[in-house]
Amino acid sequence: MEKLSEQPTPVTQEDFAIGMGPAYTTGKYLCRLAENEDTLTLMHIYKQIPLIDTEPEDSTVRKEQACGPRKHVELGAMKRFTENGCTATPSLLVYQIGKQDEVDLVSGGYITYLVWEKVPGDPLDIEQFWMYPYKKRQKIRKSFQKAYRFVIRA
Repeated sequence: MEKLSEQPTPVTQEDFAIGMGPAYTTGKYLCRLAENEDTLTLMHIYKQIPLIDTEPEDSTVRKEQACGPRKHVELGAMKRFTENGCTATPSLLVYQIGKQDEVDLVSGGYITYLVWEKVPGDPLDIEQFWMYPYKKRQKIRKSFQKAYRFVIRA
């Protein structure tokens, strides 16, 4: 329905060589479930992109950069929260880890999709958090504590 954000994370060839991981871009989208159009979801896509200064290179050069998926903390956290029935976070509905096809930016590079339920409210913004009254900040902290207990319990 709508693109909410897009953010590239560029990586140089030197940084990649010392283990920083591949360059990637991420996009977040507001969607509707195909089987139930009344249900809003969020989709987050992580996609490997060419290393800095290799974007104009031939596709065979970019193909050499292809690697397994980068471990994005969000997927692991959402899986764990959902598997443990955490009610302080939205439920992960589905995810898929795949490879880009031959005509994509990094042939064989990773692409990861996450889809979770859209819950009422807005994502927490750290600057906004500190502008809230103390009682509201405490309520938010308690929600995070509840979610954290689910993580350490598993």
